[in-house]
Amino acid sequence: MNKKINKGKIKILVVIASLSMGGEERIVTDIIKNINRDRFEVGVCLFEKKGELLSKVPPDVPIFDLKKKSRWSFLFLIIKLKGIIRKYKPDIVFSALWYSTFISACSNFIFNLKYPFLIAHEPHNHKLDIKGERFQKLKSILMNWSHSKADVIVTISKGSAYNIAKDYFIEKDKIIVIHNSIELKLIESSKLEKVSDPWFKENIPTVSTLGRLIPRKGYSDLLRAFRLVRDQQHARLIIIGEGESKSELRKLTRKLSLNDDVLFLGYQDNPFKFIYKSNVFVLSSHREGFGNVIIEAMACGIPVISTNCPSGPDEIITDGVNGLLVPVGDVEAMASAITRLFKDETLREKLSVDGRRRAEDFRVEKIVKEYESLFSTRIV
Repeated sequence: MNKKINKGKIKILVVIASLSMGGEERIVTDIIKNINRDRFEVGVCLFEKKGELLSKVPPDVPIFDLKKKSRWSFLFLIIKLKGIIRKYKPDIVFSALWYSTFISACSNFIFNLKYPFLIAHEPHNHKLDIKGERFQKLKSILMNWSHSKADVIVTISKGSAYNIAKDYFIEKDKIIVIHNSIELKLIESSKLEKVSDPWFKENIPTVSTLGRLIPRKGYSDLLRAFRLVRDQQHARLIIIGEGESKSELRKLTRKLSLNDDVLFLGYQDNPFKFIYKSNVFVLSSHREGFGNVIIEAMACGIPVISTNCPSGPDEIITDGVNGLLVPVGDVEAMASAITRLFKDETLREKLSVDGRRRAEDFRVEKIVKEYESLFSTRIV
């Protein structure tokens, strides 16, 4: 059953490693910025006080720094978090990502803190990320244990909910799906920003993509698909983001003789002004928790092609209605979809309009209200 936690303001302590630029950190920041201050009081507890999103935290929100010293500082973090919780006295601890949940659960268990509500936010099944790593079995056990101690687990797609329930041995009714949000006003204002790069002053069909440059994002597939597109017509590709695969992707770009047609823009404070200048957006991932960049590109009014990867894209896109879905790793299908949109102006316009309409379902004001509803009730 559901019952109210208290009659006054609900006090929430968000626990997260840092506020570096990332999907989970952006979710947390959106909640902190947009939550109703008349009903909720929010504090943020960071393992390390760092990250590009620190500046986005409103000045009235206290930030507690645990001052993590090394990757082996878990005992130190558990003890320090105990002190913060006893000082701040939250009604709810909202932990973001599995390691934060582990530290929060340990602190509660060891020191018998008995805070009334531990919400664990998990964007996807992290057991997939640790395959082949050292201590994989131990990490898997810790994930299972810490999530069993949470009152509620929030995830961002139905596919993620299914995988977490199955692989973490969690009851399905303990998992809630709340989709990611976008700041439509911020994205729309980006349209007015100027882009000085001469690339964008030429009338050449352009593909854009955005995300961390890591293997599971499938950028090598996109480059190979773009090579096939380039064999048929003059076109360009812009890749926005940083990550461990950047040098490898640059090498592949040279190998495919695409140096003159691919631009690596790196990290951008405002990537949307570049997406606005493109004709097609592609998500080439092998696996996602949700695929936030899909709705961000839709909000820009840019037609979207996405791999039908687990999980999220097929919960956002209705194939042929507001976007196009292609099989994971199918370079030929991806190239064909890009070429099709370049040539078919009617379809491109339809996907742009219907995609923009779909993006409205994920506006931050709507999604934050779903979190407020969750925070206002305790599931027991």
